[in-house]
Amino acid sequence: MGFWLRVTLAYALLAGAIIWAFELDLRTGLDLFLLVLAFLPPVVKQSPRLYLRWSRLKYWLLNKETTWDLSLQFRGAFDAERVDRFVHRLALERPGETEVKQAGATRFIMRYRRLFTVEFSFLLGYAALAGMDEQIAAGDGLTTLDVVVYEQQVSYRRSTRVLEDVLIPFAEQLKDEFTPQSASFSLRVRFDRGNPFFGLYLEHLRPDLVNEFHIEFQLPAAQRGEYVRVNKDTMVVSAVSVEDFRKAVRAGLTFSAAAG
Repeated sequence: MGFWLRVTLAYALLAGAIIWAFELDLRTGLDLFLLVLAFLPPVVKQSPRLYLRWSRLKYWLLNKETTWDLSLQFRGAFDAERVDRFVHRLALERPGETEVKQAGATRFIMRYRRLFTVEFSFLLGYAALAGMDEQIAAGDGLTTLDVVVYEQQVSYRRSTRVLEDVLIPFAEQLKDEFTPQSASFSLRVRFDRGNPFFGLYLEHLRPDLVNEFHIEFQLPAAQRGEYVRVNKDTMVVSAVSVEDFRKAVRAGLTFSAAAG
């Protein structure tokens, strides 16, 4: 007999016995509700889709904290002056909310929208660093711009709003400003008290005995280098375009990709 049939029959028998013994009134209805709650944990454990939905609901209700850090890398033909202008223009867009904390020859640090501390750093292409002028003349003298958003706690209910209203527009501004030849976007999310994905895959193992575990999956039509990687305490999203980055992060934060 299948699991779902056994659960249904067991609940029907117990519910019928309670109604026959005590008749159907408010107290009996409460007892039946408590009985449903007792059946819920084993049912959820048997269904990955239900487990992921339950994890999403639990994180939303408890509004648990997650810790984010974002890394973006652009490679193209731009220089220090252009980066300097962009950083200071950002600060002027929201005076009082965004401000430049440090400005150097190749490194800038700013407080962005009173939410994130962002570091901009850049260097010449590998050929230039090695002093190979002939390779630079051949077109290898590109610049690498690294943008790091330092760790910041984001509550689960705010996660989608922070992504859509702050981080994605920020990434799009960078891409539009520097029009890089190549780009990469990576977000690491650390979950308070463990990753909710973890129990789905290791339900029958003791988590304290697991030293190393991770799973990596791709969304439909993902490009090379794009993935969602899940391990015991974190989730890492990597993408090569802003739109693919948005889709992957939303899928990961709503626990929908693994259930699809």
